[in-house]
Amino acid sequence: MNPSLAHPQVRVLPRRRRMIRAFILVCLFYARTLIRSAFFIKSFFMKLNGDAALNYRPYSLPPSPYWKLARLKWIWFRKIWAPEDDAAYKAKLDRKFTRLITKIEDYVEARGTVQTEEIPVPEYDWQNGSPEDFHAKFVVKPMPVVLRGFGLQTEAVKTWNFDNIVEKCGEVEVHLSGPKADWLGKLKEVRDPNVYCANADAPFQAHPELAKDLGIPKLKPYLHRDNTVNQFFIGQKSTGSGFHCAGIWNFFFMVDGEKKWTFVDPELTWMIYPAIGIAAVAFSSLVFFPNQCDLSVYRLYKYCPRYSVHLKPGDVLFNPPWWWHAVENPTKTSVAVATRWDAMRRDTSFYELNRMLSIMATVNRKFPRFLFEYLVEAIAQGRLLMRAGAGALDEDTKVEVKDQKSRNANVYQGRVVEKIQAKDKW
Repeated sequence: MNPSLAHPQVRVLPRRRRMIRAFILVCLFYARTLIRSAFFIKSFFMKLNGDAALNYRPYSLPPSPYWKLARLKWIWFRKIWAPEDDAAYKAKLDRKFTRLITKIEDYVEARGTVQTEEIPVPEYDWQNGSPEDFHAKFVVKPMPVVLRGFGLQTEAVKTWNFDNIVEKCGEVEVHLSGPKADWLGKLKEVRDPNVYCANADAPFQAHPELAKDLGIPKLKPYLHRDNTVNQFFIGQKSTGSGFHCAGIWNFFFMVDGEKKWTFVDPELTWMIYPAIGIAAVAFSSLVFFPNQCDLSVYRLYKYCPRYSVHLKPGDVLFNPPWWWHAVENPTKTSVAVATRWDAMRRDTSFYELNRMLSIMATVNRKFPRFLFEYLVEAIAQGRLLMRAGAGALDEDTKVEVKDQKSRNANVYQGRVVEKIQAKDKW
């Protein structure tokens, strides 16, 4: 095995030294966040994302009421700081949100154009292009792009499939998701069509040789970052992930089976009804699955432009930070790997992709302690990475039009969470 692909030996520091180092990193992280946001001024008084000059935006941005969106962002910010036990304050924010979002919906409906077709995610000709050209076009100004067939010659695509990966790693303990809960279990449980394994790095720790089969080092020149962890996504046709986003970089290898991805530009976060109440490392959306939301309830979504791509074995998808995405598994089985790339050290670019969500993900009551505890553990493991969650749903529990009147189903790290009534749209 190539030693560069194995996990390096890490000198484990005493816990007190790890805590001191983690505290320093937290302070540096927040200092950097304040500077990049100009002490929140950019987040509230500029567009949701930074440089919107994408190379491939074949549509006009929907009409957006500037001051109403500024008020909306202020309500979001207050929501993440709302005391958990203050029901009256939360109810007040809910009423304000409902009144404001209704005005925004009316504004867009009077001026917008209903989006009836999805826009194809661009494809990069990696055989005739270069890593430098890719970096300039899709990393400096990040957006999703597909490298068709980039992994066709890898051992993973040639030799892996659902059955042999489950056989090889079946006894490895991973996080599993089902229709109504998630739990720690054995990877072999994905033989149940209702069980999904997402964000599982434990198989790569148990079998380090698996990383070699993917040929991951070939991607480093394209992103100019370090690969920090690799995670399996294994499931059957009844599984998938609702709309969510996170502040990390991902090259996604489609190994066996197929997947359909749907993307929404970070600029249009306000049109996808983000679930602000769970602000942490990742965010999810009340719209949930792209084609199964009630457009009479989530009125903005029908005016929201959407990108889509169908991945086949050997395809590699570049998924940059904060792009909203939902994933469906249309084939009987699927095996894919998300390769995560450094999102903390020497990198602040993710902030510019969605200034508001970046702030809400980091400047809330829960995140500092979470970050500190995570860093204490991460320093011991010799890696620093922000991870995102995903979810799995049984076909019968996917949100359909007839059900959305009575509930909002929201996925966060594999759990279906019952939300308040759909009319309140939180």
